[in-house]
Amino acid sequence: VNLFERRKADQELSLYRRIVAHTKDQMVFADSSMVVRAANEEFIRAFNLRKEDAVGRPLAELFGSGWSDEVFGVSFQSCLSGGEIFFEQLCEYPVPGLRYMEISMYPFRGARGREVEGVIINLRDITERLKVEGTVLAAAQRERQRIGMDLHDGVSHHLLGVAIRCRLLYARLKERSIGEEEEALAVENGINRAIQEVRTLARGLLPLVGEKENFRALLEEMVREMKERYSIDCVIAAPRSFQIDDAAVSTQLYYIISEALANVVKHAGARRVVITFHRRGDLLALEVSDDGAGMSAETRESAGLGLSLMKHRARLIGGTLSVRKGRGGGTEVACKFRLKGRGGYEQKGGGKNKRAQGGQDPGG
Repeated sequence: VNLFERRKADQELSLYRRIVAHTKDQMVFADSSMVVRAANEEFIRAFNLRKEDAVGRPLAELFGSGWSDEVFGVSFQSCLSGGEIFFEQLCEYPVPGLRYMEISMYPFRGARGREVEGVIINLRDITERLKVEGTVLAAAQRERQRIGMDLHDGVSHHLLGVAIRCRLLYARLKERSIGEEEEALAVENGINRAIQEVRTLARGLLPLVGEKENFRALLEEMVREMKERYSIDCVIAAPRSFQIDDAAVSTQLYYIISEALANVVKHAGARRVVITFHRRGDLLALEVSDDGAGMSAETRESAGLGLSLMKHRARLIGGTLSVRKGRGGGTEVACKFRLKGRGGYEQKGGGKNKRAQGGQDPGG
């Protein structure tokens, strides 16, 4: 019976090995000291190594400095404590170069299933999938721009013509002393408010973030709208000189912030919102935090499409986006991405523009 069970166990083990060997995911196992003990062929190929060169090496040394500390830092320790970690990030490989990876980390338990002996890391390349998603999003963006231009150049101009005719009618009624000129003036004022609403909608659909100076101005406009329209105190925690000088990055950040603020208005019941920019090295973090009721399961479901779009926009700039309970209550939306190779952000001063290559956090 023991021999039969042993043969059966060997067959199952052989099957598992073939499954792992043929998967397109990259898999690596590191012990509790963060030393690599096993890796599948896909992992070896992606890192341009021989198997004997991978096994026995420290995980951080194998992955290199181009990878996030998250893999060998807090996440690894969380797995050793029994947790499972899932995140996405832009990763740099020796041969294929920059790839966007979906990373899963699982605790590996010993034969008795009690003590965690290491961490299994699974890396899935989702770069091509994101390209397809990006194509779809670009088509949606073009449609948004078309609608925005129609609103700005068509509807608002038509309303402006009606407002001018109301002003002329007001002047004629006043001249004839009929006594109903104030009604015409009230209609004109209503039309002017409608024009402002249409232009606000057009700016939201077609933000002018192609030029460096516009990003901060758009943020301040959103802040004013939160205060004036919704009576929500909204502040920007960044130096007055803070600017994003990459049009692609600023466009996606604008939409992420806009969607986050829309969720605050619709779901949070908040009185205060803080938009914060932090920087450490070449890592820039955007946080939108509120003091509202937080996001329940029902709220997450109703905001599902918006959250998915925010995450995808973060991916387009090589970043990640998370939504979690705020440290002091409420909800916190955090987007993190690396400035390396993107021109970073611009901080004016001293006569010359300085690109961020170290230095101080924009939040401080």
